[in-house]
Amino acid sequence: MLFRSDSARLETLLGALSRTSEPGVWMTTVRVGDAGRSLDLSGESRDGAAVLRYAEQLNRGLAPLGTRLNQLELNPSSRAPRPGEAPGALAFHLF
Repeated sequence: MLFRSDSARLETLLGALSRTSEPGVWMTTVRVGDAGRSLDLSGESRDGAAVLRYAEQLNRGLAPLGTRLNQLELNPSSRAPRPGEAPGALAFHLF
């Protein structure tokens, strides 16, 4: 797909982000760079497989842009559990 402007590229990227969801995946940070040519996401989940499913879905939505999330960092969350929340949250970084 040919993009006539950076704003059209950003609109497509934000549309892909808004249409992509996976139960149990919470986004905490979204960074868009180079007018939508790069994307950096951080968040939390209790299920590493859910994060992978989210990344696969988002990559399908980003395909027309030629933008792709190629790397995943997954670590235990440093955040203390909230009252009533079981420990075990995972922090992720997709880029």
